[in-house]
Amino acid sequence: MAYAHQSDLDLLASAAKFAESYAERETPAPHLVIGWIERIVATVNLGRGMPIIEHIVGVLPTLRAFEGRAHNAAALEALRRGKRLASLGLFTPTPEFSWIAAAVPRMTRGDQSILTGEVRIGSVPSDWSVLLTNDIEQPELYRLALIANNQSGVVRARSRGNSQTADEQGDWLILKGVVVEPSFLSDPVALSPGATYWQTLDDYAGVFALAAALYASQAVKAVRAALRLASHGGKLFNISQVLAMGTTELEVQIQFAEAAARIYFQSEPPRTPGLVLAAGASRLLGEATQRLRHIVELVGMESDSSLDELSGSLSSKLFGGVLLIESEAARTLGV
Repeated sequence: MAYAHQSDLDLLASAAKFAESYAERETPAPHLVIGWIERIVATVNLGRGMPIIEHIVGVLPTLRAFEGRAHNAAALEALRRGKRLASLGLFTPTPEFSWIAAAVPRMTRGDQSILTGEVRIGSVPSDWSVLLTNDIEQPELYRLALIANNQSGVVRARSRGNSQTADEQGDWLILKGVVVEPSFLSDPVALSPGATYWQTLDDYAGVFALAAALYASQAVKAVRAALRLASHGGKLFNISQVLAMGTTELEVQIQFAEAAARIYFQSEPPRTPGLVLAAGASRLLGEATQRLRHIVELVGMESDSSLDELSGSLSSKLFGGVLLIESEAARTLGV
């Protein structure tokens, strides 16, 4: 399955070129990174923008783990050039709310690896996914696996464990004996704070924090627009002190989160972990989108597709949702 929106595919390819242009720099110029995030947020809505951001900032750096292996060059090149979209299937909710607890069990058969489990991805129309796996015989040995979302043994579904009802728009991947060739399995990786791949994910978290704050700001603006448009008895709802007060308080919190995320890009390491910023921004994004949905229903407005996208449940799934982000941020801080 190809990426659903051709315009988004074009944007993804353009973003991939941008990522390549600064990838060789040890420290990308902050204004370039911030400008790129602002462009994505301004161009496409939450449900289409966050998958592009995850592909560029989360997936592309991860592909380095699969370089230098035979028979995977075509797949890696398509992902690098933005011809195909990939997701990070690393953020599946578990009772422990940790990345490693969501690792898919991996059984070795000859030189092949066999995966059986389930993961949730944040990008519905993606073609490939990166998964964290651990060996059945050596549970503490973690490796990354790159799989095609339509390969044999993968069922896409809308809910956990629902392998009987396939759905191409589902955000769950049910894996039943999925075969992974050596070319698509990484060397061992560590996800403890400070480890190389942990740093890759924390860098992504910093970008996610700014994007989440910007999308949350969009949701608040949509709330204010709804209050200006809806009326009763000739009076607009934006005169309501009750509705305005809660909206203003949320707006101020979002502005602080956005400012903190911008400072993150202008600070030299060591700096506040991206996960800490992402935790706050994710919670505010959830509050803003929920408030938007509540206001639209409260004032009796007819919801259009753009409001549906912004006020939907996606914000609770991005980067695994706020509880998973907060748990990983707490581990990072040693709490």
